Amino acid sequence: MRHVGHLAMLALCSALALPAAAAEPDSRTSLLTRARASYYSLAREGFAGARCRVIPDWAPLLGPLASQPQGQRAIAILETLQVSVAINAMGQATVTTKDPEPTRDPAVAAGIKQVFSGVNQALPGFFDSWSAFMINPPVPGPQTPMQITPLAGGRRLAYKDGAANVLMDIDPAGQVTRLNVTAAEFVSSMLPTFEHAPRGLTLSRYVADYEATGGDAASKVHLAVDVAYQTVNGLRIPGVLKLTGVYGGQAFNMKLTFADCQADRK
Repeated sequence: MRHVGHLAMLALCSALALPAAAAEPDSRTSLLTRARASYYSLAREGFAGARCRVIPDWAPLLGPLASQPQGQRAIAILETLQVSVAINAMGQATVTTKDPEPTRDPAVAAGIKQVFSGVNQALPGFFDSWSAFMINPPVPGPQTPMQITPLAGGRRLAYKDGAANVLMDIDPAGQVTRLNVTAAEFVSSMLPTFEHAPRGLTLSRYVADYEATGGDAASKVHLAVDVAYQTVNGLRIPGVLKLTGVYGGQAFNMKLTFADCQADRK
């Protein structure tokens, strides 16, 4: 579910009245430069990486079972598990998991292995999408070839990211309202929401759908993600992450808190 990095958007303050083909190179450069400046950028802030302890809220994952004796016993075991994440300067995440009890019952050990597998998919998948908006501004440089066409309520940008085809819809203020990516391996659609933070637009929520090319129903993912931020060493990084959705036909609900974080500057 790796999301394509280096996205594109355009501020339309002076271009809305012009056909896409009429935009002059200097105007296009100015528009893209202003748009890039409107977003919060960890790279611009000197972000060099971060490390956090991850504390899952296990009760939502268990659903109705959490209130039953069996669920309570499961939560007691799950709360002993250790999860941490390291994020490099480009926002790529490495997850470390540990069960401090080496002599689990085989059935319990198998369940813990499944839980760790889910965490190892969810966290890197989130940071892949998040970093595309938060490490560098989600606007390509003016040299990026793209087609800009009028759209009801804004503009549509069409361009390539590597071999993938990208369509981005933006509103008159220049904020991304929809992002569609078609690659050889997958098709995805994302609806992002931004917070107007003092140092620039910050990704606060997104709703996304992913489907592997040629896959069956089990390959489809519907995901809604809410991000609350914390400031560590003057850098904005995730503090609480809420994920809900459906994966392989199964609904999930997950809340993750990032604690004891350290963030480095270049």
